[in-house]
Amino acid sequence: LEDLDHLPFARHYKILNDECPIESSRGCSLSTCTFCAIGPFFSGSTQGRWRCRSPERVIDEMVEIRRRCPSVRKFRFMDPDFIGPAPEGETRALRMAELITERVQGTQLFVECRAASISNTTLFRKLRKAGLTEVYLGIESGSNRILRHIRKGLTTQQIRSAITILDDFGIDYTFGFLMLTPWSTEEDIEASLELLRQI
Repeated sequence: LEDLDHLPFARHYKILNDECPIESSRGCSLSTCTFCAIGPFFSGSTQGRWRCRSPERVIDEMVEIRRRCPSVRKFRFMDPDFIGPAPEGETRALRMAELITERVQGTQLFVECRAASISNTTLFRKLRKAGLTEVYLGIESGSNRILRHIRKGLTTQQIRSAITILDDFGIDYTFGFLMLTPWSTEEDIEASLELLRQI
């Protein structure tokens, strides 16, 4: 399905305490990481591997969830790449932050995104205001050589910069990491340990 706005709202929501999962996009803007299934899985899309719902449609569903389940206070976005490709992905995320602030107040948000997407401080200031409390990042390695080898499209400097921005706004984070790959040397492992010590 190319236009995700044609999807109906889910009829049944699995509420865990006060948390509800929701989907606003599918696929990944990069889709080249050698270890990841997301790129191959969504490669059948004729409009690219990352597709999104409109901010208005997503927020309408959040409002409906709140109406049906008033106890919901946290929305866990299941998108593998919440922000998506720049600049359109950032514009969309900014609009979502504004609409959530206006229409779904008192909300906590959890998202997954690429560390390379965390560079726009205005966007993350507004996401924090909208309720963003936690981000999951695919960091994978502290070695630029390994990051190039697994085609991550990311550098260790971008990782450090992303963490700094999240720290500055008081946004918590968790991350995925590949300490060992078939190509790892002792130097790569030490570089990864050093990055982990720093963050």
